[in-house]
Amino acid sequence: MSAASLLDKDRTKPYSFWFHPYVSFTEMFIQILVLIQIPLYILPRYSAIEPTDELKTKLKKIRDSLRSSFDSPARSDILKWSKAFSGDCEIIQFKFSIPARRDILQDWGIVSEKDKEKVVASSNNDKYNPPPPTVELMLHFPANLLTKDSKDLSEARTKDSKDLSEARTRGANKNGTISVQNLDLANFFQEHRTVPVVVYYHGGGFTACTYEEPTGLALAIQPSIQTGQPLILVSAEYAISPEYHFPVAVEDSLTAIEFIRSLMSGPPHQNQVEKIPLHILGISAGCQFASVVTMECHRRFPGLIKSSVLISPMLDPAADSVSFYLNSKSSWFITVGWLRWCWQAFLEMPKQRNAVNHKNKNNMEELRKVDSNQSAWAASKWRGTSYERLINPILDLPTKDLNDDHVAPSILVATQEGDPLRDDGCALVQALQNERKMSESKLKHIHTAGSHVFGLMFDKNAMSTLASWWSEIIFPASTNTTKSS
Repeated sequence: MSAASLLDKDRTKPYSFWFHPYVSFTEMFIQILVLIQIPLYILPRYSAIEPTDELKTKLKKIRDSLRSSFDSPARSDILKWSKAFSGDCEIIQFKFSIPARRDILQDWGIVSEKDKEKVVASSNNDKYNPPPPTVELMLHFPANLLTKDSKDLSEARTKDSKDLSEARTRGANKNGTISVQNLDLANFFQEHRTVPVVVYYHGGGFTACTYEEPTGLALAIQPSIQTGQPLILVSAEYAISPEYHFPVAVEDSLTAIEFIRSLMSGPPHQNQVEKIPLHILGISAGCQFASVVTMECHRRFPGLIKSSVLISPMLDPAADSVSFYLNSKSSWFITVGWLRWCWQAFLEMPKQRNAVNHKNKNNMEELRKVDSNQSAWAASKWRGTSYERLINPILDLPTKDLNDDHVAPSILVATQEGDPLRDDGCALVQALQNERKMSESKLKHIHTAGSHVFGLMFDKNAMSTLASWWSEIIFPASTNTTKSS
């Protein structure tokens, strides 16, 4: 655990909302404004396993409110990114879908047939929606990658424009990007094999957001803005709960990274995986997928992932940590009840009611159990199977080469003191340090005040540290040149 977290090691009383020593009044005020528009706190009133029509209506309203809030912040970030290049280069957006690999867990050798049969036998498949046949992806990149001589430029088309120049004036999206409808992906990625690619997995507690969520865009483009060098951002969608349950979203996440890898590496005789500039970003629940992808790729394609940035990781389904308890009354927007409900929806776990044993009211081990998922997770059908590491990677981290700086990915974990999820991220850092002996040059931990991702975004020094650290990894030549000059 971080040094800052040790300050509460003897505390047995939750922080109050108005007098939290690690959360500013500005952030508290913003939480109130957001929860009025997006009341996540109401969702735990409903069963996460068997959603009613009323729940579906509430969820739709919340999801629509989230989507309507995306455009303005995204437009601001797109403008900053476009100004990082000479001539205020426009930012291109391209959406497409790929076939979902529903056999990828077996193909990669992650899940045994025995465990698959066991889980299928214990599931009531009649009540579930069939998994989506495709995975949606969205690219963002500067228009200067579509050069005059590029085949991609001639094939780029928008709904109402004949070429890109017309799209610049007529086809702009609300978020400030320019949409193209056709792009030769194989040619584009092969032509720009040296351009770094960041694959982003959005947050939203497995239940709420989409790949259009703008926080990832804001973080992913920082190295590009800082260096003036182009990168390609791939935002990956995944099937959300309670409509779809684990492991569908994990299959979607691995499908996305496998597809991007195939585009970047080219035909087998040209395959040089270790030289592919591929990076991962996850936020909150998206860190569950980002960390799984990072670790599974390390097992299957050592050296493929160059860096992985995990912001406010959501990793432990038990949701019974010290930080969950201490921040149980102070986190109004991202409530502990909603976070636990999200795990219940994702993993089909029943809601548990655990009363306080007043004889042990000062015992943190007992206090942590109250209304947590601890007993539900312990009894889950996923426990003790090869699926476990796809839920919480800390339970089974790769045993090979994470201490080898030539092969291991660079990993940055950002946590916030006022976040219920604080200890999830701290536990990952501890495991990588103590169990897998990752070096300080490869593992970075940024710990700030604040509640959830807000704390990082409001901390200019922390954001600058993150951007500088990531820029040195993504654009080593540019940052070295800058330092020498």
